[in-house]
Amino acid sequence: MINLFKQLYNRYALFKKTTLPTCYKMNDKNRIEQILKGKGFTDYKWINPKEIIVSQWVRVKCEFGCSDYGLRACPPNTPTVQECKDFFQRIQ
Repeated sequence: MINLFKQLYNRYALFKKTTLPTCYKMNDKNRIEQILKGKGFTDYKWINPKEIIVSQWVRVKCEFGCSDYGLRACPPNTPTVQECKDFFQRIQ
């Protein structure tokens, strides 16, 4: 099973290479809020993706401190630390 993070990363990679209609761009907050509210999500907060801190220690903690390491959406089945940093830095 392909994990959610890889799916999002792959969609983002495709997004970088294509021009999408405005209704699909991540900066259309009103459209996204309508979708969230329509699905019953009311407890959320907008954050600046450039403020997300990505660090190697998280992967090490997973590798040596978690019995789920290597399963589903856990390392090493996730993008590298550098790929994650690049991903969050490119989101607007």
